[in-house]
Amino acid sequence: MAVKTVSQKRRRNVILLLILIVAAVGAYAGITAYQKHQADLAKSKPFFTGLSADKITEITYKLADWDAVTLSQTDGTWKDNAYPDAPLLQANAAAMAQALAALTPSQKVDLAEGSISDYGFDSPSLTSQITAGSQSWTLTVGAKNTSGLGYYAQVSGDSSLYLIANDAYTSISTTEGGLMQVETVPQISSSSVLDYEWVEKGNTIVKVEEAKNADFDMPWLLTAPFAEVRPGYTVNLYTLFEYFNQIVFSSCVEYDAKDLSRYGLDDPQDKITMHYLDNGGKEYTFWIAFGNQDTTSDDEPYYVMTSQSNNVYYLNRTDTTNVLSGSDPFSYVYGALYYAGSTPVSITVTAGGKTTSVDPASDTGKAILDLSLDSAVTSTPASDPGAETLPADASHVGLITIKSAAKTYTYDFYDVGNSMLYRLSEDGGKTSSFFVTKKAVDAVL
Repeated sequence: MAVKTVSQKRRRNVILLLILIVAAVGAYAGITAYQKHQADLAKSKPFFTGLSADKITEITYKLADWDAVTLSQTDGTWKDNAYPDAPLLQANAAAMAQALAALTPSQKVDLAEGSISDYGFDSPSLTSQITAGSQSWTLTVGAKNTSGLGYYAQVSGDSSLYLIANDAYTSISTTEGGLMQVETVPQISSSSVLDYEWVEKGNTIVKVEEAKNADFDMPWLLTAPFAEVRPGYTVNLYTLFEYFNQIVFSSCVEYDAKDLSRYGLDDPQDKITMHYLDNGGKEYTFWIAFGNQDTTSDDEPYYVMTSQSNNVYYLNRTDTTNVLSGSDPFSYVYGALYYAGSTPVSITVTAGGKTTSVDPASDTGKAILDLSLDSAVTSTPASDPGAETLPADASHVGLITIKSAAKTYTYDFYDVGNSMLYRLSEDGGKTSSFFVTKKAVDAVL
């Protein structure tokens, strides 16, 4: 019995040894095949043998969801045939030609008969026709490999199926916009701005116009969104205007865009319009519109366009945020209640049924001249600021009249049930857009 057991053990050991030998041989064969495949790849030749970029006379290519583009080369200079005068980036066009001439498969794929549609060739990612004198080739790129190793590709005259590397595909699939130079935003001096309007989703965030009031020396009036027209706060407006001089578009997305709705630019989220004077005193209009954010791109830029063309560009998030950051209209209001530059001729206060004259140089007079706006009634722009009215339960508590050499300023104060604030109406009007601190007003009424 013991001898038989030993024999069985030996037999099992022999079988295990044979299994290990077979596995080792198989592994060796696999490694050898892989090494041979790698060696074959190293020896791979470009698709277009003997072709060089300088010999290419024309490239016609079509990317999925884009119109076909034809580029032609004459004496080393490339042009877009549809837009021969467009500012084509010569280096980008030449790089595409170089990439096509050097395009080499990364792998040959075993293709089961009748299964070509499984690789995305029914709706190609890219079709490119390359012409060099009397010769021409057609490259068709299908879907991306499910393992992410590259894209399936075929070349005219060769029924084989290949993979091309991801970076190779990127280098031959630049959009027409990506071949174009980006336009530059005009450098607009703040002092040359005649008016500025920022509209967001149909509402005016801020509208500024050149001031032509001799009674004060501030350059701009804030004419919207508030009911009262007041001087603009120069410091913040300068900052707002100067952001324009920092705008640099990242790249052109589409040259002469046909369908703005794909970018959200048919109905922009924001649009800013400026009228300004150039150094020679000539008046110009410039606007920039902001569409959707491209969340598929790594840095998530915004689609924008300007009054200078029908091109769509990328603007990075930082520049977009800077230009659109100051959306609180109250921040652009000059905060002093009395904003005339000259010393008042007289001040009168009416409260409790009495009207009292106040010397502008007295402590009370100085306190009145130091009164400032606390906040705006609305934190978002009203669609029709002029229609804004005082609440029905608002009670009139006092009136301050300040007379300058050029104009009389009248301020009515109303209690609207807020323990800290009075609502202000200027020049006896029925509308009001601002609050003033009760404690400061009560001290002078």
